[in-house]
Amino acid sequence: MRAVGYQKPLPIENPASLQDIDLPKPVPSGGDLLVGIKAVSVNPVDTKVRRSASPEAGQWRVPGWDAAGIVVGVGPDVTDFSIGDQVFYAGTLDRPGTDAEFHLVDERIVGRKPHSLNWAEAAALPLTAITAWEMLFDRLDIRRLVLGMKPSVLIIGGAGGVSSMAIQLVRALTDVTVIATASRPATHDWVKSLGAHYVVDHSKLLAPQVVALPTGAPDFVFSTTQTDQHLADIIELIAPQGHFGLIDDPTELDALPLKKKSLSLHWELMFTRPLFGTADISAQGKLLNEVSRLVDEGRIRTTLGKNLGPITAANLREAHMMIESGQTKGKIVLEGFPTRKEKIMTGTAKKLVKTWYETGDTALLAENIVWNVLATFPEGGQYVGRKAVEEQFFTRIKSHFSDYVTHPHSFIAEENSVATTGVYRVRTRQGQSGDIAFAHFWTVRDGQISALHQVADTITIQKLLMAGE
Repeated sequence: MRAVGYQKPLPIENPASLQDIDLPKPVPSGGDLLVGIKAVSVNPVDTKVRRSASPEAGQWRVPGWDAAGIVVGVGPDVTDFSIGDQVFYAGTLDRPGTDAEFHLVDERIVGRKPHSLNWAEAAALPLTAITAWEMLFDRLDIRRLVLGMKPSVLIIGGAGGVSSMAIQLVRALTDVTVIATASRPATHDWVKSLGAHYVVDHSKLLAPQVVALPTGAPDFVFSTTQTDQHLADIIELIAPQGHFGLIDDPTELDALPLKKKSLSLHWELMFTRPLFGTADISAQGKLLNEVSRLVDEGRIRTTLGKNLGPITAANLREAHMMIESGQTKGKIVLEGFPTRKEKIMTGTAKKLVKTWYETGDTALLAENIVWNVLATFPEGGQYVGRKAVEEQFFTRIKSHFSDYVTHPHSFIAEENSVATTGVYRVRTRQGQSGDIAFAHFWTVRDGQISALHQVADTITIQKLLMAGE
């Protein structure tokens, strides 16, 4: 089966940090389901594991802890699912991850996919939904009665995947007032759209902003990121006898200052139940079914932020890079695996880029091109499609490059598939110029671009950026 994995922890800029690989198809036993993976999403835990966890020598570690797919096999002890069921789940750290065509998972931590969501939308939910649910209702217990006042919760890092689910769950299932943090206009609008009553800026001191709100001191604080930077503020702004929960990994956490206000401290790791096989492990499957019901009733929505296309090493490296930037909004999802034709076309495009890069002779490219692009797009729409692809690529790198010019393109076309190769001459904002070889592959359905794959010479990109520093 196709999968994406690594053999040693490496920086995400290294192509070996995540690689396309082939592994044996697993066989279900006991209470396991064998799931045919339709879509996965990427979480901060994926990047943490990739950077720190070394597989045994010569072995592959497959990351991925979010999936939606179809049950294609069941172990003899399975009781709640059958072949053909559509499911979603997050898996566990001590088993291979979901970035593969097929995946084994304990049926007790699996939920039934929401009927109203497609595969990508569903894959965005499990890990963050479990984390948010367990923190809010199992650890903080925000539905407890607080005498004399209406309770409120401060959610730090409001636009992240977990926070995006937490805001919705609080609004759907409680009367608790939600204060969320965001530091950019786009993320401010995002958390408001999810239901936050108030928004404060986490790039500034939080306590003065929260004190200025009409809510009073919050009884609950849920910190999803940069807890060590906000700890003093949290202790200052939280109500006496309040409850403070976190999910990130601060280098140090001094709990002694919590004593004066008799604050309780709560950690949440959604993998605890499956890692230790706790007596209540099936609670995860049950809560996922409840989340599925809430989605289908229109009470909460998917937190899908961006779909990067097929499940490939290149796309997963980009997803990990985006997660590590700390600037994501909602969840990053990958969907499906490239078809054999797609792999052949993309491989040909890569070879053409390599030919140009080694020789500098664009004429060599033209010798390998089949010029039937007009048959691929309706009514001469090949220019529109090509331009859209160029702009989509440049959008990814425009934060670093102020300008670009495209050298003449070369095309390979077959039915509704196109591969285009060429060179971008770019200029950095520091004035450095250079050429970046590239290849784009895309398919066309009903006149619209889909299944876009993009390959660029990242080594040259890095050199140009470093030269400009």
